[in-house]
Amino acid sequence: WYAALVLNPRYPRLVGAISKVESELRQADSNEKLQSALDLYAQGKTDEALKALDQVLQVEPGDSRAQKLISEIRLEVANQHVAEGRRLYEARKYTQAMAEWKKATTYGYDPRAADRLVARAKDQMRREADAKKRAEEERQRREEADRRKAEEEARRLEDEKRKAEEESKRLE
Repeated sequence: WYAALVLNPRYPRLVGAISKVESELRQADSNEKLQSALDLYAQGKTDEALKALDQVLQVEPGDSRAQKLISEIRLEVANQHVAEGRRLYEARKYTQAMAEWKKATTYGYDPRAADRLVARAKDQMRREADAKKRAEEERQRREEADRRKAEEEARRLEDEKRKAEEESKRLE
């Protein structure tokens, strides 16, 4: 068809026919890639499904089905990262939780909400570090008090022993 167009570039029906066929081919290619993306998504391969959907948009940039599915998948993945972050937070794995929340923002999760979660985790890490430090200081104070008490007891026993020896020498 293109050869006929080269021979007669002003042939109006030919241009329309070529445009129609190209559009149908793009639509068929788009549908095939969309189906592939849906299959990947059904298998739980979300990252691969997103890549396939990006290919759909390269072929048909305005494909609303692909755009909607991308939005839904990105939201689902973001929510999975947030949920995993919360699970890690509850398990007191704060650094890993913060990493999950940051990943969620790459999939469209609200960065301000993620920043609040990260700030809460950092605050909790600081509180736990302070509590651990206070507990360690208290343990050291107790050990020091126990050591002093043991030394005083040893001195008292030594004094009693010495007095008993002096008393026994005096009686002799």
